[in-house]
Amino acid sequence: MTRVVAFGAGAPQIDPAALDVRELGAKGAGLVRLASIGVAVPPGFVVSTGDVAAFLAGGAWPGAVRTAVDDALVELERRAGRPLGTAATALRVAVRGGAAQSMPGLLTTVLGVASPDAMWSAMDEVAASWTAPDVVAFRRREGVPDAPPTAIVVQAMVDATADDRSGAGVATSRDPSTGAPGAWGEVVVRAPGAGLVGGTAQPLPLAHLATWLPDVQVELAAWLRSLERAWRDVIEVEFVVEAGRLWFVQVRPARRSAAAAVRIAVDLVADPDVAIDRADAVRRVDPAVVRALLDAVPAPAGGTVLAT
Repeated sequence: MTRVVAFGAGAPQIDPAALDVRELGAKGAGLVRLASIGVAVPPGFVVSTGDVAAFLAGGAWPGAVRTAVDDALVELERRAGRPLGTAATALRVAVRGGAAQSMPGLLTTVLGVASPDAMWSAMDEVAASWTAPDVVAFRRREGVPDAPPTAIVVQAMVDATADDRSGAGVATSRDPSTGAPGAWGEVVVRAPGAGLVGGTAQPLPLAHLATWLPDVQVELAAWLRSLERAWRDVIEVEFVVEAGRLWFVQVRPARRSAAAAVRIAVDLVADPDVAIDRADAVRRVDPAVVRALLDAVPAPAGGTVLAT
């Protein structure tokens, strides 16, 4: 069954409990959930994994999918208050893949899409990237099943290069090395997030926000605390600042070191606003992580090895 899910300002509210990453992909489900709790997210829509599966099986988009996506695009233009186009003030969209499992940098992304025809071509590219040799090799190596495939996120772009109060960054709700609470990450000034990831822009510590855009720094820190409690886990976000306004464009559980994993589990048990139980905390820490920590502790000088 065709399903295209809108998110962002002007979209119907969706119960976060009803979201399924197998249907919307982790990226799409995360954006819908962010929008549902009031986070500023550029408006867009998600084309479901089932619709992408139909394209991959038949080599073309079914008529019902084309109708649903065309309608969603018209509605997106209405919600954004401007049509797709090449004029400086026109709407442009990003078309991105997003599977249920994290596949960083592997699925195709097409930026700056300025017409309906270009959007459909971009959707073809993103869907087809699911069967690209490097993606297939990654899926085989990581045990990612063939189905469901990727979902597709079509989202209004915000301009990280608009002026000196614009930029992009990546932030986590805790230090991923130690697990200590507090915003941690990097930011680039007047450059897109791709420059941060690709190394084409000079990153600055996230703390630079405190002097560059203090209001954004306060807002970002507050949302990171709230999102950690909503996700009941340490989270990582990608964000864009356009002319001093903060937008979130991605959310996911954050990677963490072995030591951080243990501290985070303990802290979340103790946090009354999260209050995961001890059994859940133990499940969240990979036994291999515990072994790695124990192996890193030097044996006492002159001690006797009792077991290995």
